[in-house]
Amino acid sequence: MPARLKKTAILRGRGVFTKLFTEGRTHSAGAIRCFYSIQEGNPKSPQAGFTVTRNVKNAAIRNRVKRLMRESWRRRQGELQAKNSGVQIAFLYYKNPEKKNLHLQHIDGMIQKLIEKLNQT
Repeated sequence: MPARLKKTAILRGRGVFTKLFTEGRTHSAGAIRCFYSIQEGNPKSPQAGFTVTRNVKNAAIRNRVKRLMRESWRRRQGELQAKNSGVQIAFLYYKNPEKKNLHLQHIDGMIQKLIEKLNQT
């Protein structure tokens, strides 16, 4: 497990996110929706991006949720099967979180379910 995500493993740019949201396939688990696109013949490592809807009014909470999703992905990205190595994933937290749900264990469970769903496709 790497100590941090490499810059090449993080999705950046509005165009990439827009393309994933409009053309990508989706899976949902709890309050997180996963948009993904598998790049055929692309052997590079998976790329992930993290976003929280503006319905979460407090910027500090939005940032905390993104940090928790990044940490969970960093820990669990090794569970993604090799057939999905060229995948681009955007994780969208789309519900207003309750304070009791702002813990790594809660978000980690949702990310784990999404990885299991990705491995089945």
